[in-house]
Amino acid sequence: MEALWIIYWGILICSIIFGIMTAIKYSKISGSVQLLLSLILPCWAFIFALKRDYLSTGLESNELHFIYSKVMSGDMEAILLVSGFLVLIILAIYNICLFRKHHHSSKA
Repeated sequence: MEALWIIYWGILICSIIFGIMTAIKYSKISGSVQLLLSLILPCWAFIFALKRDYLSTGLESNELHFIYSKVMSGDMEAILLVSGFLVLIILAIYNICLFRKHHHSSKA
């Protein structure tokens, strides 16, 4: 489980740094949105995770199972949180493509 957290925070830190680079060099709007989402979503996810029962045993103590069960039960906050992370992933892929396009066109 610790490796999952290291990967999660590593990707978020890279997303923050890449959002700053994209906002400065290429696209102010998409880079700024990526930066804001990279900062806001982890805070929101932390506040959301405070709602779970930390004293329970088994799968109920797992954060991923908690958010999965909330999404499946139709909790709008959980759905918006997962949607926000999906938007962040799509925006990061878009900015990587934008970065590569500008990088390859400057070499030619």
